[in-house]
Amino acid sequence: MGSHGRIYQKGRGCNGRYRISTATRDVGLILASQKVEHYEISTHGGLGQLAKTLGYQDAATIPENILNEENQADELLTAITENHINYEAVHDREAKWHV
Repeated sequence: MGSHGRIYQKGRGCNGRYRISTATRDVGLILASQKVEHYEISTHGGLGQLAKTLGYQDAATIPENILNEENQADELLTAITENHINYEAVHDREAKWHV
């Protein structure tokens, strides 16, 4: 069996599916979380703008405050991904192929 065959066999879990590294799993979880954040950002941004358009300035502050929190969460997830997790996932991938 060639090296690719060994890697293929080692990469499979007991149920026959591929096991992924913790870092790769973290990348997927962060991407899913950012998808939710972006949905929330667009929702609260739209609600704030609608409230302003309708003349409800006081009510507009509620979605605007939430929008700020969602933007901060998105920025934090981006920083974690760009500065740490993506590099760990690449390192894990490279380590698997150099067996």
